[in-house]
Amino acid sequence: MTRITQGVAILVLVGMTAVLLWRASRASRLSEGPPPAGASALVARIQHGEQVYNVHCRTCHGVEGVGGFGPSLAGLERKFADEVILDRIRFGAARMPGFDAHLSPEELGDLLAYVKSL
Repeated sequence: MTRITQGVAILVLVGMTAVLLWRASRASRLSEGPPPAGASALVARIQHGEQVYNVHCRTCHGVEGVGGFGPSLAGLERKFADEVILDRIRFGAARMPGFDAHLSPEELGDLLAYVKSL
């Protein structure tokens, strides 16, 4: 194995370890007990939105919206109103296809709740 190949292998291993540790810390934070009273409906919507995201959005926007082929979605709710985000999901923008024909109003709302939670 050449030094360059060894270096690349080490970087990949370090990167994978960092991702696994980050996901484990996030999972432990999510399982720290029941949500506050009245928040369980929102939590359920966010969880369902995450499932919708994983099917329709994850390929381009990455795990938990960190970006990839498509841009990062973190902090999107601070940049755009809900209606703008929903319009982009429904009708697309630039290279992003629209999902209006593929998602129900409930799925769109839950996906919005998930994206806003990133």
